[in-house]
Amino acid sequence: MNRILVVCMCAMLALASSALAAQVSFLSSDAATSPLNWVATYANGDYFIWDYSSGKPDWKDAQGKMKDPPYQSNPAYVKEFKYNWTSGSSGGGGGSGGGTSSDIKGHVYYDLTLNAGKSFEFLVGFWDDEYGQTEGLQTTDVALRVQLVGANLSPADTEHDILVSDLRHGIVLKWDVTLPADEKLTLDVAWVNGEGTGAAAFFLNNVRDAGQVPEPATVGLVLFGLAGVFVRRSRK
Repeated sequence: MNRILVVCMCAMLALASSALAAQVSFLSSDAATSPLNWVATYANGDYFIWDYSSGKPDWKDAQGKMKDPPYQSNPAYVKEFKYNWTSGSSGGGGGSGGGTSSDIKGHVYYDLTLNAGKSFEFLVGFWDDEYGQTEGLQTTDVALRVQLVGANLSPADTEHDILVSDLRHGIVLKWDVTLPADEKLTLDVAWVNGEGTGAAAFFLNNVRDAGQVPEPATVGLVLFGLAGVFVRRSRK
């Protein structure tokens, strides 16, 4: 009986700890879809922001006015969604294709943090119809390496390569994500070949509560209850 009790205790503690960690699994990729189709196909979800020029997740201008095409403010469960980059050449906004003065070569980071633990489908779209032309890249070359980075996440489910042909036509990647409150999820976009900015879009669909993790006191009461049951049975 004591062995069964120990197994139950370990299982409950493992369940509680796993529920606290971010979880990611890759679902699918939708190739040959340009930004012209993103709105019609994906924008009816719970959260949607995009930018055609710099790839920044900006949804308001400097004066706080809503932009056109439709950008939206953060919903209550989104604490922060910000953009950062490291580059070997010039960077920033303004360019819409390869070979412009605003091109970025290096890593671009998109950091998402929630106010409440949620599970959701996380979709990211990329497009640059001139990508790699000035460098003479082949359509079969890898253009970008995209990875979701967070606590206890394995690259096996979070890393994805985007070919030059996919990027020129447009591509949307989809993950199923569970993200606890205040834990940061980073989308790391690394330029493997060439450089560019193009369009980027971000969608959170089917957003739902991630489930409540039992408080330590509740777990303790359950374990004491189990212990009482086993003691009672052993006495019988």
